[in-house]
Amino acid sequence: AAGGLQRAVDALPIVGLDESVIDILQRDDETDEEADNPEQYEEADNDVPSFPSVEKKCFYRDKLIGTECDATPPFHVKLNRRGSATIIEWFCINGHMLWKWNSQPVLKYAMQGGDFMVATNILLSGNNFSKLALFFRFMNIGVVSPKTFRLIQNHYLVDSIKDFWGKKRAAIIDCLRAKESVVALADGRMDSPGHTVQFCTYTTMENESKDIISVVTVDKRQTNRNSVIMEKHAFIQTFDNLLPDLNITEIVTDAHMQISALLDPRKGRYKEKAIIHSLDVWHAAKNLTKKLHVAGILKGNSILLVWLKDIVNQFWYIFQKAQHRDMFNEWKHEWIRGKCDHGPLDATTSDKELMVPGSPPHEALQRIMFNRR
Repeated sequence: AAGGLQRAVDALPIVGLDESVIDILQRDDETDEEADNPEQYEEADNDVPSFPSVEKKCFYRDKLIGTECDATPPFHVKLNRRGSATIIEWFCINGHMLWKWNSQPVLKYAMQGGDFMVATNILLSGNNFSKLALFFRFMNIGVVSPKTFRLIQNHYLVDSIKDFWGKKRAAIIDCLRAKESVVALADGRMDSPGHTVQFCTYTTMENESKDIISVVTVDKRQTNRNSVIMEKHAFIQTFDNLLPDLNITEIVTDAHMQISALLDPRKGRYKEKAIIHSLDVWHAAKNLTKKLHVAGILKGNSILLVWLKDIVNQFWYIFQKAQHRDMFNEWKHEWIRGKCDHGPLDATTSDKELMVPGSPPHEALQRIMFNRR
């Protein structure tokens, strides 16, 4: 039996490298254009096998006149790239396709599964298409064209994401309605620095649960192309939508002067709501570091740079431990109602030079620390 099998295998025709021609397209534009519209991929021929096989001749039959093609090997093999997929096609010398194989499953409208997954996950993971496309190109890996990415995004993703976010946010708002007091943390982010900004995304989070309760995007065209007031406009849009549903008693933001004016208890837009406006410690510490560094590079103030990290750490520690304003109003080791957590400090407790009270660097430090802005 074994000998018969061997004779049968030996009788199979051999298609070697010298009998096949491998064509690899070099121009990306040729393949990208075919994948521009996810609903207009070329329909696959159902009569073409999806697996490689060794054929002795071409079995193509013309459907109109019934003539058969009797072409024999060598057959012509083409390797094509379509988006992120590789397609292998095998043709006879008369141009008839014997079989076709795609490295990816084909979905409805002949859309390739890999292309759909790449485009979908680039958006859902918050990545930048241009950067990832360049990365794929350097790796010599196929990727969907920019036009295909935008079409998949617009046809399948944007509405689904909006619907999911709407349901998720509605559930969060329903849970927070029962709370007597809601503390909201809010901040805006521009899409580019300076006056070239086009969009501002303003995000608001509930302090206790850390749930996102609002995401608002403002286009500069909504503010007459004035980028300076975009964050203020986004803040107003955010809290005009939130305040009817939630009892917000405190809002935490960075030290934005326009937002501080809106929350001014005497003449602000939201003065009747009696909302407490607190400043974010992270932004405050960041600004403090910048101001101390600027003061420390001045002549005679270099000791500020030596103590910069310790001062900022102390700033964080104060806001972590203090329960009310009186606990950190005076920067002294001891006062009437208490004292610092550390013991007495002198020149022997640290290898750093101590600042002399009343010296220029000490006075510069006082001006910075007691400046409300």
